[in-house]
Amino acid sequence: MFYTIAKIAGFFTQPSSLILVGLLMGFVLLYSRHGRAGRLLIGGSLAAYFIFGLSPVPHLLTVPLEQRFSRPDEAELAKGIDGILLLGGGIDSTVSLARQAVALNEAGERVVETLMLANRFPKVPVVITGGANTVFYDGLDDGTVIKRLFTALVKKPQRLIIERKAKNTWQNAYLTRKLLGEAAQGRWLLVTSAMHMPRAVGCFRKVGFEVVPWPVDYRTRGWQDAWRFFNRPAEGLYRSDHVFREWVGLIGYWLTGRSSALFPG
Repeated sequence: MFYTIAKIAGFFTQPSSLILVGLLMGFVLLYSRHGRAGRLLIGGSLAAYFIFGLSPVPHLLTVPLEQRFSRPDEAELAKGIDGILLLGGGIDSTVSLARQAVALNEAGERVVETLMLANRFPKVPVVITGGANTVFYDGLDDGTVIKRLFTALVKKPQRLIIERKAKNTWQNAYLTRKLLGEAAQGRWLLVTSAMHMPRAVGCFRKVGFEVVPWPVDYRTRGWQDAWRFFNRPAEGLYRSDHVFREWVGLIGYWLTGRSSALFPG
């Protein structure tokens, strides 16, 4: 229930939804005795549409998250790793279920990179954590879908470990630690989207993992995008919703004791 409530609340508090609500309320107020407030609300909503839909602001919010962790160099990898952790989110659960096929989404690079790492480190276990990330539709969990790819493309597929219940990043960390027990000791490569990596690192450190970040799925080139405008408002709004969720998640997880730091680094 909490997961469903959080998803619904997140929908109504993301920038794109707030802009729409602001416009609707503004038009309603125009035809009331609060017409001036309605005009101000419409003007503010249109300004927010430009800021979050076309301006570089979403890039400016994204870059600090993506730059927080870099991939380990060869010297770091030479110290050895004891396992690979993949956070779910790269699978389109509903399409995979309906088509009975492997359907990757825009974060599918997580899956591809993990398959590559699994072949590069053929002796270590690979853990996939994440249930079907759906609210209103049925879907397959990431582990069930990825297992098909893993079996076909990776050496020694029997080393795959699947955690199917996690619905958010904190549950990814907590349930994986509970599943592995003492086997969680050692250094683990953590694979997730670069924008999501700070929150993921904070959660896994909190439950006792020693993680080595392996960020993927970059959405910016770096600080050179600080002045790059979006070509389409839909792209900017989609990014704004995504990055807004990450910053709110960082703050919320820290305040509730689910992260090792406010901005892990």
